[in-house]
Amino acid sequence: MAFGTQVGTATLPIFPTMTGFRSKVSKEVSAAGRDGGNAFSKSFNGSKAGQEAGKHFKNGFSNSSKGIGEDTLRKFQQDVAKAKSGYTAAMLAQKSAANQVTAAENNLNAAIGKRDAATKAIASA
Repeated sequence: MAFGTQVGTATLPIFPTMTGFRSKVSKEVSAAGRDGGNAFSKSFNGSKAGQEAGKHFKNGFSNSSKGIGEDTLRKFQQDVAKAKSGYTAAMLAQKSAANQVTAAENNLNAAIGKRDAATKAIASA
């Protein structure tokens, strides 16, 4: 017996779920804008100019980052939909093949039964 000889293969489908992805991305982007705005404001020691600049920086960052998570999430949703469609098609094909195998087995058993009946008739004649 030789060791290391491959005798079969197996596959395992993986279907990612992205529960909470959009909200987490949104929270992280908002937090980054808020932290950046706060740091910028503090650098001006609380002066009116620093507060205004920090507010505008924060708003600009938040506005420019809107939709980034949505595009990524949309891509993941499309990938999951394609994978689900492929999985469903494969399951239906497998079920159809199993039905065909069952029908073929039934036909084989019927043919064996007819052969046995014919063999008995020949033997008795």
